[in-house]
Amino acid sequence: MSTNRDRDQDLEREVRAHLELEAEELRGTGLRPDEAFYAARRAFGNTTLIQEEVRRMWGMNWLDTLSQDLRYACRAMQKSPGFSAVAVLIAALGIGTNTSIFSVVDAVLLHPLPYAHADRLVTPINIGKQTLGTVVADFQYGAWRDQGAVFDGIAAYTARQFTVTSPGEPELLKAQAVTPGFLHTLGVAPILGRDFASEDAAPRGGQVVLLTYQIWMRRFGGDPSILSRQVTLDGKLYSIAGVLPRNFEFPGNTSVSLLIGFSEPPAQPGNGVYFYNIIARLRDGVSIARAESDLRVVNQRIEATYLKRLGANSSPQTNVVGLHDRLVGNVRPALLILTGAVGLVLLIVCVNLCNLLMARAISRQREIAVRLALGAGRARVVRQLLTEGMLLAALGGLAGLALAFGGIRLLRAIAPADVPHVDDAHIGSTVLLFNLGIAALAGVLFGLAPARGASGIDPEAVLKQTTRAATGSRKQRSLEGFLIITETALALILLAGAGLLIRTFASLTTISPGFQPDHVLTARLTMPFWKYRRAPERRRAFVDALIETARTAPGVDAAGVVASVPYGGFVLSSSLEIEGQPKPPDDPSASNVAANFAAGDYFRAMGIPILEGRAIDSTDGAGRPPVVVVSELLARRYFPDGHAVGSHVRLGGVSEWVEVVGIYGTIRQGGLASEPRAEMFFPAAQAENGASAQTLVLRSTADPRALATWLRPKIAQLDPDMPPPELETMRAYMSSLMSSQVFVMRLLALFAALAILLAAIGIYSVLAYSVERRSHEIGIRLALGAKDSHIFGLVLGRGVRLSVAGALIGVAGSLALTRYLKSLLYGVTPHDPATIAAGCGLVVLAAFVASYLPARRAVHHDAMTTLRQD
Repeated sequence: MSTNRDRDQDLEREVRAHLELEAEELRGTGLRPDEAFYAARRAFGNTTLIQEEVRRMWGMNWLDTLSQDLRYACRAMQKSPGFSAVAVLIAALGIGTNTSIFSVVDAVLLHPLPYAHADRLVTPINIGKQTLGTVVADFQYGAWRDQGAVFDGIAAYTARQFTVTSPGEPELLKAQAVTPGFLHTLGVAPILGRDFASEDAAPRGGQVVLLTYQIWMRRFGGDPSILSRQVTLDGKLYSIAGVLPRNFEFPGNTSVSLLIGFSEPPAQPGNGVYFYNIIARLRDGVSIARAESDLRVVNQRIEATYLKRLGANSSPQTNVVGLHDRLVGNVRPALLILTGAVGLVLLIVCVNLCNLLMARAISRQREIAVRLALGAGRARVVRQLLTEGMLLAALGGLAGLALAFGGIRLLRAIAPADVPHVDDAHIGSTVLLFNLGIAALAGVLFGLAPARGASGIDPEAVLKQTTRAATGSRKQRSLEGFLIITETALALILLAGAGLLIRTFASLTTISPGFQPDHVLTARLTMPFWKYRRAPERRRAFVDALIETARTAPGVDAAGVVASVPYGGFVLSSSLEIEGQPKPPDDPSASNVAANFAAGDYFRAMGIPILEGRAIDSTDGAGRPPVVVVSELLARRYFPDGHAVGSHVRLGGVSEWVEVVGIYGTIRQGGLASEPRAEMFFPAAQAENGASAQTLVLRSTADPRALATWLRPKIAQLDPDMPPPELETMRAYMSSLMSSQVFVMRLLALFAALAILLAAIGIYSVLAYSVERRSHEIGIRLALGAKDSHIFGLVLGRGVRLSVAGALIGVAGSLALTRYLKSLLYGVTPHDPATIAAGCGLVVLAAFVASYLPARRAVHHDAMTTLRQD
């Protein structure tokens, strides 16, 4: 079978034979041999075009043409390695950043949940002013459960935690109490043992457990005989019924070590009301809208019961939310914002490379004109330029893929902890296809502008080096201006978004939290429920011993214990009664006073100032007169006459009056972005159950992290059954609360800086090639007496004018797009004039710097040398 090279050689021999026969006939007419040869060539026509036409008739010409175009493109890149390296690097930055972000989006938003028919899994939740978040009352769940026409399965669950004491060292394990149909609803079966049965459940949790695969391997060594063993949890023996699959994920963005079963709640309320999270599986063919409609009917039937039991003003409104939407709802806006941002970066990259390639194509006008004059079709030249763009994009895609490996590692390292499945982000088949797709799209965009510019070349004018050919057409200059304006506008949109998040971060960091977080270590304790629940005296004794022990630690200046540290919320909320004043109305919405519990030197340990009276101290123990310390905000609101200290107050529903003994400075207990509430602190030793205080707070004169190794064994000595505490500095805890804003801010700032750099490169390249192309015009201007300042202003002014036009368009784009950042902003509006004005200034400044060098080059033109060359 002949190869393409053999066929080409045969074709060349055949063409040569035709020429020789024609020349021999002409020699017979009396022409000299050389005259006959040239006459035969003229009569035969363009041999190259004839050979290409014959190859086209063979049917495989496209493959040969592609091979030729690729070889030519490679030679063109070798002739200008610096330009090629810059172009590939720019393409790699755009494609690599997009691939990195898409890998996270694919893992978090697009990857299906690891359950059978996960699209049918939903979470019914109550919404409204009188509801308790996503939890549902037990009797409401019982009424829903009996509606078999909607759900193929429905189950309830609630978070628990246990201290495992045997086998092995004490350890705190996160658990979930679930109804027996939980795994069936998810479509999951144990890989070892069995599922929960109805006899395994009890009203508040039975004594049968299912282990996750990870805890089975870590704590029990993957022992297959585990089913015949028992484990001690909170002082009770639990039988191990089975082991869950390795890829099992609990549907709540939370880590779980074991499950226990509890019995199905009754459809009728009992003496107490309990609240649970709900998971359900829709029947095949049942829509979310129909499920919500059916549950609305059920809610109307139990409305009287609901209002009576919960003291609400209206019946609940139930929404049915897809499980996947609920899990990713908090992170979806941030990821979509980042996806849009990297999309803008890719557009800027494409525009930039269009500028570079178009400028390069203009500098190659003579080469292209020669090819056209020799008979090459304009379509062939355009295809050649598109091939060069595709080759650059392919190389950029490969380099971008290499950058994406590092980018994914960086994203996994800095992503907030609440981003589900972010650790699953990797370069898989879907990400590879995405990388290939954007590389192909970018290649087409890279080649469009130079191809369009080449299609309008007049070979005769270029080869004669006319002024029109040297200066370029009006269309070319318009296209250059359009590309500069576009990338400037896109860069400003990214700058505006990054600026808003930077201002948000600055606003949050300047807010005074009301305490001094530096040099503070927190140790969250989980006291064994089975050991301290019904023994308040034992609990108080442990807390007192813990505080006394902590005070002996090296460098500790103050030690205290609190129920909820700042930014951790409140223990309870209620209305406030003041002795001698009318009782407030019985309205659930009036629960506007928050309560917390503390012991030891908590206020000094946290650096909370006491403005009047005293703080809680060791004298405020059980059996002593009950006291309370209130915030400055509460004192101003409820005691405008300034006589808070010495007054007696009580929370709604609490019969005991307590004396106000001090006023402390207002702190933002709910978070930096939250408004301060009226709040008060009770002595933990005077709490009824003695079970409120659970976080140790230490203030150290040195680095508080050094106390961690000292503190762990001391706590273990005080109570061997106590799980190891969760240790964290207060400063680190505060930083983690702003992780989402910081994550998006850092990436947007990085993308914005990249956009500004690319825009500056694009403006510089266009103006530099423009100066080179207009050298004849500049030479004439200088020869006719034009001043250097005039030439300088001509080039510089064009770059600045185009950037200003792009900035104005970018302002409109930023006003339209930055509103999607609203959920991440604090202390600044999405249309903040100062931020947008600063972005405009930065863009114009970058354009000025990028235009300065080409302008100086234009001024230093040697007019006589230029005119002699022309």
